[in-house]
Amino acid sequence: MRRDLGITRRRGITIRSAVASFTTGDLQVNLIDTPGMPAAAGTRVPAGSTRQRVCRKLAGSYPGWMNLEFSGEMWVWKGPAPWHFITVPNEECGELEAASALVSYGWGMIPVTARIGGTGWKTSLFPKDGRYIVPVKARVRQAEGLEAGDMVTVRLAVHI
Repeated sequence: MRRDLGITRRRGITIRSAVASFTTGDLQVNLIDTPGMPAAAGTRVPAGSTRQRVCRKLAGSYPGWMNLEFSGEMWVWKGPAPWHFITVPNEECGELEAASALVSYGWGMIPVTARIGGTGWKTSLFPKDGRYIVPVKARVRQAEGLEAGDMVTVRLAVHI
C-alpha cells in the first residue's frame, strides 16, 4: 500500500527520522523520532513496520526499572489534610530528575512502587524545592510502627 506523502507533509507528520542520545549518571537515554503515519486505535501494527522496529529498539534501550534505596527522616506537612513524607537525598534526586522526562505524567510527579520494611505501595514522588518527597500512607506508617522524626529506609522502583 502506497501512502501519499504530500498529504502526510501537509498534515505536519514527520517525514525524516532522527535520533538523539545522551547519558546522565548511569542512565543512557535514546530519543527516536521516526517517519510513519499513526495507526488508528485498535488496528494491528504490521510485522516489519517502522513502528514495530522502533518499539523493539526502545525496548532494548531502557533498563526497565530504576531501583533506589536511601534513608531519611519522616516529617509531617500540617496542611488542611496532614501528610507524612520522606525527602529523597540529593544524589538520588539527580537520578530521578534524569528519568522524570521519560516517566512523569505531569507537574513533575514520578510514579513509583515504594517499600518500607515489609510494606509496599504504589505512589508518586512530588517535586519540592529542587528535590523529591515520598508520601507515606497511614496504612504504611501503622503497619511499620512509624512516626514523624523516625529515620526510615525507603526502597523505590521507577518503571522506565
